[in-house]
Formats: sequence, C-alpha cells, structure tokens
Amino acid sequence: FTPAAEQGVQMVLGGWSARHERAAQCRGLGLMRSTVFFLALLSLSLIHHTANALSPHTLNFGPSSNLKPQPKTPTTAPNHARTPSHAPGFQSSPAFQFPHLQLRPTVQAGRRYATSAASPLSQPARLAAAPKLARSARLAPLMMVSRDAAQTAEAQMPLTVFREELEAGRVTPENLQEKLQGTPLPKNPRHITGVLPNGLEYSILPNRAPAGRFECHLQVKAGSADETVKQQGMAHMCEHVSYMGSRKRERLFGTSSQTNAQTDFHHTVYWASCPTLRPSTGVPMLPLALDALLDVMEARFEGSRVEKERSAILSEAAMVNTIDYRVEVQLLAALHGENRLRKRFPIGLVEQIQNWSTSEVQEFHRAHYRPNNAHLYVIGDVDPELAEALVHKMFSHLEARPAPEYAAEEEMEFPNLKTQNPFFPPINHYWSGSKVFGRDACSVHSFEHELMQGVSLHVFAKFPVEPIVTLQDYLAAVVKRLVVVALQVRLNVHSRGDPISMVEFSYLDSPREACAVSALDMMATAQHWPQAVNIVVREIKKMALYGLSQSELQRCLSALLSDSSQLAAQGDRMSNQEQLQFLMESKACGHTFMDPHQLQEATNLVASCISLEQVNEAAAALCLPLATFGKEGSPMPSSLVACFPPGTKISENEVVAAFESAAAQEVASMEEVRVPATLIAPEKQRQLIAERKPTWLPDLQGEGDDDGFGVVQKRLSNGIKVNYRSSEAESQRGHIRVTVPCGRTMESEFKRGAMAIGARTMQEGGAMLGWSREQVELFCVDHLIMAEVASNEEFLFMEFVFPTSKVSEGPDHVTGVEGVMQVLHALLHAYKWEEDALDRAKQAFRQAHEQVGKNLEAAAAEHLLSAMTDKDYRFLSVEPADLEALSLDDVKHAIESFLTTDNIEVSFSGDLSGPEVEALALTYLGTIPPSESQIKSRPLSIPMASAAPPGGRNLFLEVPDSDARAVAYVAGTAPNKWGVMAGGQEALAEPAATGVDDVAGGRKRGGLLPYLKKFGQGITRRGGEGAQGAVSTTLDQDFRRHPLFPCVTLQLLQEVLNRRLFSTVRERKRLTYDANFHLTAFERIQGSWYLVTVTAKPELAQKALDACKETLHAAQTWDPITRDNLQSAAYELISRHEGALQTNRYWVELMSGLQLECVPGKDPSYYRDFAPMIQSVHVGDVQAMLDCLATDEQGMWTCIGSSGGSAGAEGAAEDGADDMDLHGHQPPSIATGRRI
Repeated sequence: FTPAAEQGVQMVLGGWSARHERAAQCRGLGLMRSTVFFLALLSLSLIHHTANALSPHTLNFGPSSNLKPQPKTPTTAPNHARTPSHAPGFQSSPAFQFPHLQLRPTVQAGRRYATSAASPLSQPARLAAAPKLARSARLAPLMMVSRDAAQTAEAQMPLTVFREELEAGRVTPENLQEKLQGTPLPKNPRHITGVLPNGLEYSILPNRAPAGRFECHLQVKAGSADETVKQQGMAHMCEHVSYMGSRKRERLFGTSSQTNAQTDFHHTVYWASCPTLRPSTGVPMLPLALDALLDVMEARFEGSRVEKERSAILSEAAMVNTIDYRVEVQLLAALHGENRLRKRFPIGLVEQIQNWSTSEVQEFHRAHYRPNNAHLYVIGDVDPELAEALVHKMFSHLEARPAPEYAAEEEMEFPNLKTQNPFFPPINHYWSGSKVFGRDACSVHSFEHELMQGVSLHVFAKFPVEPIVTLQDYLAAVVKRLVVVALQVRLNVHSRGDPISMVEFSYLDSPREACAVSALDMMATAQHWPQAVNIVVREIKKMALYGLSQSELQRCLSALLSDSSQLAAQGDRMSNQEQLQFLMESKACGHTFMDPHQLQEATNLVASCISLEQVNEAAAALCLPLATFGKEGSPMPSSLVACFPPGTKISENEVVAAFESAAAQEVASMEEVRVPATLIAPEKQRQLIAERKPTWLPDLQGEGDDDGFGVVQKRLSNGIKVNYRSSEAESQRGHIRVTVPCGRTMESEFKRGAMAIGARTMQEGGAMLGWSREQVELFCVDHLIMAEVASNEEFLFMEFVFPTSKVSEGPDHVTGVEGVMQVLHALLHAYKWEEDALDRAKQAFRQAHEQVGKNLEAAAAEHLLSAMTDKDYRFLSVEPADLEALSLDDVKHAIESFLTTDNIEVSFSGDLSGPEVEALALTYLGTIPPSESQIKSRPLSIPMASAAPPGGRNLFLEVPDSDARAVAYVAGTAPNKWGVMAGGQEALAEPAATGVDDVAGGRKRGGLLPYLKKFGQGITRRGGEGAQGAVSTTLDQDFRRHPLFPCVTLQLLQEVLNRRLFSTVRERKRLTYDANFHLTAFERIQGSWYLVTVTAKPELAQKALDACKETLHAAQTWDPITRDNLQSAAYELISRHEGALQTNRYWVELMSGLQLECVPGKDPSYYRDFAPMIQSVHVGDVQAMLDCLATDEQGMWTCIGSSGGSAGAEGAAEDGADDMDLHGHQPPSIATGRRI
C-alpha cells in the first residue's frame, strides 16, 4: 500500500513534471497506454475481469515483515499503474528519485472498476524462471519443464472436438449457440484442488516463475460485510492482531520472504511469499510459511498486541481518509444503497475501534476463522504432492464450526448472495432494470467538498456475475469486452480536451461486491460540465445505434488474438502473483481456470464465431441505459453520483436534465478514420537509407558481441547511442527507453516550466509524418504500442512497451517493434508541434498545481522543499503564471535544444534477435540527420537555502479540510546515487587506486572482472566482523573503489533505516501506521535529499516526528547498525534484483545511461557486479554512509502538515510501552521512481 503521505513526496520531490501524464491518462500518446491497456487485457481478463481487489477499502496491516508489503493502490491510481516494483533499492526510477505520484483529479476515485491487476499487462513484465537455487533432496520442486501431454490432451478434448466439428462444417449458424453452450471450457491440468475433512478447501498450482520461490495465501471468507452493527472494523482489527502478533510469522524475517494481509468487504487474505529454501541454511521454507498461516487460524489474542494494533489502525484510519477515499465512500454508498456495503467499509468506525475489548475481537475471530470458511492457496516452485501432504498434515486438526447467527436487528437478509457463492459478501442487490423511467423517481447522489477539483460524474449499472464455464459463456464475455474496448478507444480519440478532463467506460466483475458493474466515470470543468456530458453521451449513443464498424471489430479481434498468443508463448513463465490472482478471481466468480494454452485455443475458437451483428447487439444492450436516459420505460441506472467543489452548486434536477438532453440529441454514425498500416512506406525507407547512408561505428566492446550478460553497446554514425539485450523472458514483448540528459534543471536556460510542459505537449500530441493525431493514435492501438513522454529534474524520457510480433495481418502491416521505431523516428525528427496539444498540457498542469494546494501530503512536501531549495522553481510544481507565459515556440525550442543525435541514448530489451534490432535501429534511428546540442551538460548541485526562514527549519502548514489529518516529514541533504555530495565532494573518501581506473575527463570507471576470482575470499573475511564495524583489508579497499559501491551502500542503508523506523515508531511507540525513509538518489545532480515520512493523528504528529528523529540519532550513536540488520537488507535487495532480471523493464533501467558521459559511474559493472557488491559491503561502510546524511539539528529540516485541527498536542501513547527490539521487521519502503 502506498500511503497517502508518500503521495505528497512522490508528487513534489520525485520529478514533478514526469507525473503529469497521469493527470489526464486518456490523452495524446497517453492514449497508447490507456487504450492499449484495455486491448491487451482482452484475452485473459475475460476470465478474470474483476474489479480492483486491492481497492482503498482493501485494508492491510500495512508494513509487512522483513520485506515491503504487497502494493495497494490509492483510489486515484488505475490498476495498470500499480505494477509492483521488482527492482532493488531505488533502481526502478530512470532518474532514481522519489517515486512518481499517480496523481490525478480526485474524481478518478471512481476508477475503482478499472481492469484487474491480474490482467496480462497490468504487470507488463511477466517473470520467467530465474537461475535455479540449490535444493535439498527432501524438497525437490517439480519444475514442469514440459506439460504432461496426455493430461493436457484429455483436458483439451472438448475444444478439440468443437474445432473438428467447426472445420468439418457441422457447426452452422442454426446450431452454433447450442454447440458453444455444450462445449465446456477445459480446466488447468496442473491445478490441484481438495477439501479436508474439516471443510478447509485448498488449491495447489506448481509454477516456475520465478524459480526458487513460492507463495501461500490463506483466504478467510469473512470481511467487513460480515460484521454486526457493533463490530464495524473488527474484520480489519482481526487481520492486524492475527498476523502481526504471530511469532511464527516472525520466523520468516530475514529469509527474503514477504508477508502481509488485506481485508475487504468479502474476505480477509493472509499471505507469505518465500524462497523455496532458506538462503542461509538451505532449510525448506514451505513448512514455515504454512505454519505462519496456520497460526492465523489459531491466533492468540494478547492485550498488548491488541493495543498495539489498535493504535496502528487508528493512525491508518486518519491516513487513508484522503479526499479520494471520501469520494470512493460516496460512490460505494450510492451504488449499494440497498444493502449493507454502504455502511460496512473495512476501516470501520473510529469510536468502536477505540473501545473494543480483547475478548470481543477474539469472539469475532472464533466465529469466522473456521476451516470450513477458508481456502488455502499454494503456488510456485514446489512439489505439489509434498505441498498437498503438508496441508493435510498441518491443517487437518482444526475443528469445523457452524457459521454465526445474526440477530434480527442486524438486517442480514437470508438467503443472500453468499449462500449461493461463499466467496461473495452476504448481501443482495437491486439489479439494473428493476427501476425504469416514467415509473420510478431518478435520484442523484451529490457530494460537495472543498478539496474537490472540477465536477466528477459517475453512472453505474449493476448486473449478476455470470460464470464463464462454456464456450458460449466465453463468447458472450468476449463480445462484451470488444464493445467496451471499442467505445473506450472512441472516447479517448474523439472526446477529449476541454471541457473533459477524463472519461472512462468499463464493465467488470467485482466479487468483492458480488456483482458486475458497468460504469461511466468522467471529470469536467466546473463551468462546462453539461457540455462534457453532451459530448460523452453522444459517443455512447452512436455506439448504441450504429455499433462498431467492421474495421473496429477487426482491430479489437486482432488485439485479442495477439495478446492471447503472447500469453500462451509466456506459458508457465507467468509470475506467481499473476497466476494466483487469476486463480482466486476464477474461484470467486465461478469461472473455469484455464492455463494460457487452453485460453489461447478457446480464444481462437470464439473469435472465429463472432459476427459484427452479435457485437452490435451487445453494444446496443450495454449502452442502452445512457443512450435512452430519461425515455419512458427505459432502464434506470443503479446510481448516479455528482461530486463538485463549493460554489458550483449542481442540483439533482440539473444533472438529470443534462443526461436527458444529451440522450435526446440526434446523432449520425461515426465517420471512419483511415488507419495507416505503416507510418513510413517501404519506398520512403529505402530513400532515407540511400540519402543518409547510416552505418554503425566500430563496436564499443571490441570483437565480442556482448559483455557476457547479453548487453550490446553500439553507436550509429549520426551519434545516437544504442544499448540492447535480446531476451525471451517476456515472450513476444519488448521495451524501449530513450534517455536524453536535460530535465527541469536545464530550465534555467529557458522559460520556467518549458521542459516539463514541452514533454507533456509531446505526450498530448501525435501528428507526424503527414498523419493526423487520430491516425497515429489508432495506428498505435492497432499495434498494441504503449508510449509515454515525460521529463523529470535530470532527464527527458520516452518509454515504449510493445509486442515484437505482428498484431494486424496484411502485407503492408508492420510488427509492433517496427511500428515503435517508426513512431520514434518521427518523435526525434519529424514531430509536429500543435497548439491544441500545448493547451491540453497546460490544462493538466493547472489541475495538478491546484491539487497540490488541496492535497495535505503534497502541500506539506512542496512547502518543505520550497524552504530547503530557497524556492528553486525547477524542483517545485509549475506555477499557473509560468504556464500562461509559455508559447508553443518556447516549449519546442527547449525540447529540441536537447533532442539532438549526440545527446540521445536508446535502450532496448525484448524478444527480438540482435541482427533484427540492429537492422531496425539502422533504418529508423540511423537515418535521422546528425545534430549537436549547443547547450553542454555541466555539473549541477542540489539547491540549498543559504539561511533558514524566519521561523527556523521546523515548518508547519495547515491545509483547509473538514477532517483532521496530519503528515510529518524529516529531511536533509544526502549523497547522490554515486556517493557525490552537493558541491562535488565524495561522501566516502576512496583509498588509493588498485586496478580500478579513476574517473577522468568523463571516462567510465572499470568493473570488478580482475577481482571476481578473489571475491569469495573477501566475503569470507567478513566472518570476523563485529557489530560496530568491519575488518579492513586491502581487498576490501579495492571493492570500495568500485563505482557501484556508494550506490549499493545507500540502498542497504535505506532498507535498514526503514526497518528501524517501523519497529520503533510503529511497533514500540505506537505512534503511526506507517513511517518511511527514502533517498532521492539523483544521478547527474551532485547531492540528493533523504526524506522520512510519517503519518499520524494530528495530536500525535509531533511525537511521531520526534520519534523518527530519535531513530536516526540512535542509529548513529547508541544503537548502531548490526550484522543482522545488514544481512536481512542484503537478502532482500539481492532477491528483488534476481527476480527483476527476468523483466524487460528492469533491463532498460540497467542499460539506460551506460553510454552517457554525464553519468560516469554507470558501466556494465552496474548490473554485472550488483549481487557481489551487495555482499561485500560491511556494517562499517553503511554506518559511515549514514554519517554523510545531514541529520543534526543544523542540517535537518522538518515539516508538519495538518488539516481539520492542530498538530502537536500531547498524545496518549506511552513512549516506553513494549520496548522489545523488532528490527527484523520490514517497513514499507517507497518504491523509487517512475512507473510505466
């Protein structure tokens, strides 16, 4: 879970300009992300298209064990933006800065129905098998090198029979539906299920990605909807106490394991993600993980534990109570006004949480934590027979108990949907259509709040979840999905810009709410929201009346088949998380759980049976509630919600009238847009090559093709630098990053905001090479290309995720990777700058700037950074006055001053051979005319205030809000990623050179190849190391000369301090739900900042801040870093690194900057020596790096931001309560950097 406090840090300190593409996700080249995201979801998400299982109402106990917890998304972030970071430390950001805020207008809380995180591209990088770890003979995991052919053929038989009948002509239009309905979907042959005599259900799925790891999840089918009137929040309290209080869970600390839990309406889930074998001893971890989950079922409720978690939950309640959360509450309350979900949010009621006794919480546990009310999942690199035997052995003794009975005053309906499906909450629904216009009154749920931006409108319709178990079920789901995708593409391409800020149409299953939900979410300016309604409903009505065109249907079907093919190629290399999410959603919805090969076959079969008439019938039905809004006898939406700021004053009648007027307008069929098969014709390619004669310069690595890790560095004759790595880990997928040194720090050469707005203008545009923006966007949709252009403080980035194979059939159609190269050629050479794109970019920045002032975390972070940097505008949000002063020529000049061939580096990782990569790069990058930047890079230091402001370095900020909340920050200067302080001084003085070249004249430093043979000796020498320092040897000194040494030392320091903050500020002092330590880790800028973020109730904010300061001081003085601290941090970093090496995204991050002179510390040793360097660092090294941070009173800054009350009052927690050492815990570290 990314706490709200982190959002402010992400927004302000993390490269502000790079986040603004999130403010209007469905615009410009941003369309390539949002639209293609939907297209790419088609195949797998048809089976697993549930709503966000990790919504803001899905609560966990937050900071997990000795690893960072499973991410949980702020309400404003769509699921495809919450890809977990698998990369170690702060490597996941191209600029290695504070994480990017997924910050959008608060309306987007309504996007709770965005596509599930289980979708194929919600995590673009599907992990493949990592190098095998040594395994004991007792636990030899089944690796599934090949599938059991007989078992697979038997499972596939119904589909095979249908295909044979189809090919033989025995399937006709007359019997098609009957044949489809009579063909069951095949079940995954590797999926093992069973039920113990006590009723505990279990599912076991062997999976080899990543190798050497597994996950266990215990799903208790009881959530907040199962609570009584006096138990509101008790399911969440039980989650905290049951797992956080488990001593058996603590046995997993320091083993590179991850543990956490979450509570939702319908269930509570506990999980452990572990290595197959304990890293230090080789002992099998599966029994330990299962024992930790068993302890949940047998939890002991101690008074001290209950009090600790009570404090944490109360802090969490204040932390999550953002405006986004409050909007989400309003949406859910309106949508489920007829059942108990409207008043059973997992966080509960504060007044009840404060007063429960230990016995009351224990009674809830006894009532619901029954084996006959639970489901256990084991997935990963395990022997399924051994896993099944362990489940029987360890869980069979649990006693089944009857379900609790509810008193009449609880208004628990019987029967309810849970009696039909135990995975659903115990509720009933009024389905869409039960109310009609002309007979029933149409009500509008209104929410007015001072923190709202603009007007947000939400229209919902509820339907029963339809299990997908036959080909007919699957075909119906595919058809519905095709309609949703086609409509979203239209809305993105044709209905954006003023007055619309965001619009999304979705239809998704939601087991957490026991229904399927069709949702229209939109945001518009306060002055012109009726016009926005008119535009959006017009497109929906066009879809209802005229349906899809044949070209639209073909476009969506091509995407469907392409993604299905990619998924099948990925096969059993899908990650444990993805597989488990699919499995759990399938169980909850009653869908058949298939493997990717079976899914591909089913997809191919239904695609061959789909007609345009079928799709358009579904389009008419799906769009009917909005297309006929207000017409007598037409179905009424389940709910209609309007959210707006004070002063707008939108009445219920005005909202209804706006939708009625929009639905009554006359519409014509959509005019077809000609979509190019290729942006650059073959004859044009040949002409460019003939004119410019591109060549490769001699290989940088001499005779060898790569450096032993598959990375090839080359340079084109025009000066463009190219790094690439061929990898099959993500089958038929590729990732490109273009890195241009410049960023907002270079705005001193131009007008304020020029680099940030210029990058966003490129993102908003798209016209190029004689094609219009609409044509280019649809070209990208056809080729499943996702693109992003952004600028942070140090760099301009262009990101592309795409298929390497051909998506659309036809002689002129290019592959996805060639399509990306054509787009890239145009962006770098033939881009058309447009005024309307600049207008949309400015609109996004205006909205974001306004939100900074209304967002407590962002406002406090900006206030702090403004003081620390002496109001340096390059590190702050762009002011509206600066926006208005920018012209198209201004932003174009700023960007193009750096977008020169001598300043561009392109990094590629993906499923494409080296010769293919080089041929495409030569054709499309090599034919860009050579150019040279006239603005040369120069050393820059972080800005620092020359003197403290009048009030001193301890700042306070009050943000207007109706509710009391608080966030506190501790900040100061730190070394940058390469250990360089502000002003250029190195943080850790280097010893004399011994076989490692110095940095001179911008040259790269060498790696560790001369020392690898001796490296084991260096690790062995650490055996005599004491807690206070390290044994110093000549060999150790050699390693400290390595360019990666400061980087890994800082990462280790960040891991250690996060654990310390968690154990001290939360566990021992009970002052917060969450405390985090983070480093910005700039690459080009000399110096960086550290930032400690802590959320707390306003009356405890000052105490929480003081506790954070004390934790830093203790680590430097009386409680220094220990070997155990360092070892646990090292296990975690290496584990994340090894897992991330299977992803294209991580490899382009590793390669970006390899050939840039402005990043002298980065060379192949950066990825080659990462693990050895982590293991070589001593406690004394980390302690010395800590001393380089400005943590004294003269160098430290603090800021407390509060709302709805004053911070700093005396708290109720006792500082000395339960003073045990829990340094083994892992606090939730902020995943650094930008998400793709």
